[in-house]
Amino acid sequence: MRLNYGDLMFNPALNAAALTAAFNGRRRLQIQNVLEIEIANGLHECLITKVPWEFACRREGGEVVLSQLDMRSMTAAAHGALAQQIIEGARRQFQFAFSKYSMVDAYRRGNMPDPRLTAMLETLASQPTIDFIRAITGDNGIMRVDAQATLYDAGNFLKLHNDAEYDGLPRRFAYVLNLGRDWQADWGGLLLFHDEAGNVIDTFVPHFNSLSLFAVPALHSVSFVAPYALQPRLAITGWFTG
Repeated sequence: MRLNYGDLMFNPALNAAALTAAFNGRRRLQIQNVLEIEIANGLHECLITKVPWEFACRREGGEVVLSQLDMRSMTAAAHGALAQQIIEGARRQFQFAFSKYSMVDAYRRGNMPDPRLTAMLETLASQPTIDFIRAITGDNGIMRVDAQATLYDAGNFLKLHNDAEYDGLPRRFAYVLNLGRDWQADWGGLLLFHDEAGNVIDTFVPHFNSLSLFAVPALHSVSFVAPYALQPRLAITGWFTG
């Protein structure tokens, strides 16, 4: 099945039947080489050079989002205090720390920073893609998609959670389109799946140009990115909803 939308194309070698069989076994899978390579290369370059990232974390029970200007304006002491607050919060409750950019919000405002991101979002929301995900998952109730770009730098993480609901819409399937190059497993940033007893039961390494897809709710986390990682963990992430 070849998926076309504008100038963006999925890898024509993808086999929906084989992917369906693989997904049905565990209700999750990682698809390698999901985009045509020149498209993946372009998106990687776009995320590195074009996206105005915002840093997100939890503080005092709610989400805090800081712009690049906010972050540059902070003193070294303020950065240190924020880092300590993040760690202290993680000891007691759900916590996260990474940079993000809402592609959907930017698209609605008409100020996407690069046409390649526009094409990616339109591809994800197109009927051929929705049909493709329906075929893989067997869920014909998928109607919409959400998308944000994410960047996990050294020290970033996402604690255990289950992705149960979003803006009142049931999240049916989460996805992660990985766009960081040459990622090594010991750099961290791994998508970990957990059982109710707290065991890690599966691990997806964020290989370049791979798509991780899994049914939700599902207990999962993103492991701490090591300080010796040579580059950030880049991805476009979101949910297919009803």
